Amino acid sequence: MFFPKFSVKLDSFELSIDISENESVVKEAEFILDYNEFNELTGFEILDLKLNFGKKCLKKIEHVMRLSKDDIKYSYDEEVDAFYMHVTNENSLNQKCVIGYVNLNEKGEITKFFV
Repeated sequence: MFFPKFSVKLDSFELSIDISENESVVKEAEFILDYNEFNELTGFEILDLKLNFGKKCLKKIEHVMRLSKDDIKYSYDEEVDAFYMHVTNENSLNQKCVIGYVNLNEKGEITKFFV
């Protein structure tokens, strides 16, 4: 199975980074969703990422995304602890703040985002 895997439905999405073989923890998070002119999801942002999920939370993402040939890209601004995931190459014209969820594996690494 190749990662990342992204699926989107009308009012929800799921982005899997990896499948954890062991139990995972699901934590709530505030997502800022970005939409294009057709109201299609272009990306999402999570503020205070490492404050809320720990210093190791990006390890799996860094590894998987380095190997990925997909259009899905991420960025992280350490200075303000802000994480952004681009799921398309389109520009964002609208935003919406929602509550979503983050899966963490036994090492505290993010393995999935879902809303």
